[in-house]
Amino acid sequence: MDNKQLNELLKKYKRYSDGDTSCKFELKIEDENIDTFDFRKYDLNNSFFVGDVFELCDFTNVYLSGSYFGGSKFVKCIFVNNTLRKAKWNAISFDFVQIAALDAMRVEFFDSKFIDSNFSDSSFLKCAFDGSSFDSVIFKNCDFQNTSFKDCKFNNVFFFECSMINCDIDRKCDGIHFINPK
Repeated sequence: MDNKQLNELLKKYKRYSDGDTSCKFELKIEDENIDTFDFRKYDLNNSFFVGDVFELCDFTNVYLSGSYFGGSKFVKCIFVNNTLRKAKWNAISFDFVQIAALDAMRVEFFDSKFIDSNFSDSSFLKCAFDGSSFDSVIFKNCDFQNTSFKDCKFNNVFFFECSMINCDIDRKCDGIHFINPK
């Protein structure tokens, strides 16, 4: 699928999500490579992506609640000021991704991989990262509450000025560094 075709699908979905019931439309995209696409003017709530690869895409200000991105990969993408509620992003991969001002609640990130990525000024409420691996990841000024990191693997992961309230995480793991915790 090229960017023009994707743009047309997203326009249809936006009309429907904006309340135009004359064109009922579900956004389902599977096993596609999506490169250098600007998602900023679209709403991806309740969208369905499986096994897609997103490279150099901008998701700034995109509403992502209820979305499903199972098995997808994000490479050098940008997420800024996103709302992510009751979503399933299992078995995803974030490689060299920048995330800022993410508001995540009840999101599943089971069995995912986070590599050379940065999270800042974000909140994670009742999220689950169980079974995920983190390699060279930075969390800065993030708030975690009732979030699970069961059976996660950490290598060179830094939590700068983050708060962790009632979280399941092994603070003694050699690969984790907590700096100026809140």
